[in-house]
Amino acid sequence: MDETMVPLYPGSGKGTVMGAARDSNRAVHGSRFPASRKQLRGYISHLATVCDNATLQPHMPQFLIGGARLLLRRDFQEYIPRTSGNIFIVRQQSAWVSHECMVVYIRTLSGCLQQYAKEFQPVLLMDTSNVHTHKAVLEACRHRGIWPCFVPAGLTWLLQPLDTHVFARYKRFLQRRYAEEAARRQNPRLSTVDILDLACQGTRVILQGHRWADAFDRTGFGARQRKLGDRASRVVSEDKIELPPQDMPLHRILEAVMPKGRVLSTRLLRRGHCAQDREPRHEKPPSRSHSPPRPWPQRLRSHSSANLPSNADAQAIPAPALSQASSSTSPWRPPTPLGPQPKSCAPLPKACLLAKAPRSTSKQNNRSEER
Repeated sequence: MDETMVPLYPGSGKGTVMGAARDSNRAVHGSRFPASRKQLRGYISHLATVCDNATLQPHMPQFLIGGARLLLRRDFQEYIPRTSGNIFIVRQQSAWVSHECMVVYIRTLSGCLQQYAKEFQPVLLMDTSNVHTHKAVLEACRHRGIWPCFVPAGLTWLLQPLDTHVFARYKRFLQRRYAEEAARRQNPRLSTVDILDLACQGTRVILQGHRWADAFDRTGFGARQRKLGDRASRVVSEDKIELPPQDMPLHRILEAVMPKGRVLSTRLLRRGHCAQDREPRHEKPPSRSHSPPRPWPQRLRSHSSANLPSNADAQAIPAPALSQASSSTSPWRPPTPLGPQPKSCAPLPKACLLAKAPRSTSKQNNRSEER
């Protein structure tokens, strides 16, 4: 599985385009069609899938993802009834593939292969992009019984079958069909719906019309690496790449496969409880003994109503019974909390707390005595 870009204007092939000109001195036009800026910058994403089994290839899901600005709602609703089989049209905010879209793709892949679950074990081969290694994507693979297999970072040009054998042929088909359709209509500007039609044709003819078992064999993912391609064999022989030992821990293998600085949890990839695949545990420092609480050394503000129950809790919290020696008219006070307390002082009236404190007159009295 891998993504590729399908532009609105795939470009023109080799040759010269002749046309009538107003001036006889300008009889030859350029070999490019007059594409607009929207066509040059607009594109849709194709989330393509191929496998090494020709029987299962027609069931592989193919996602065509368009942005909300490019793929309008009316075009989307008009084109949906025309799709059938394993091609799915996705309309979202951006044409970039996100981890939410990947989760939907994995669910769709599991549903398409449900009838072959007893015969085959699906293995999803993908690169180490941030979208593919997301936690939600790996959890979806684990819940659906799909084994993820990552191409080492920086080696997709050599080991990804879609990049080495499929996408170049797919792009050439789109370019040729675009030129034929523009010549038939005598209009080089095709709409987004027309590009979706061309992408569906390319999916039927290229992705589903060929056998891709040889692509997996030449990249080293089939035939036990006995049919490795010339380019892959040359790179392996020149760089002297050695395979890791079978007893190598899983977290060490992930460190070699993933880009530098990315840490991937082995719990999301582990299918069983194996002692050699456990993550290294770092010993925690001993916890400090909790010291006893110390009282606040400064003076606290008096707030007599802090511990009083509210009106809503008056019925739920009964007041303690008064002793016989205390008078029935004395108000109930909250119990004294434990621990050292500040010096007791008489409660100030509410008017005193709200009034502004007058200036001290002690210095004035001292000056009068000296005189």
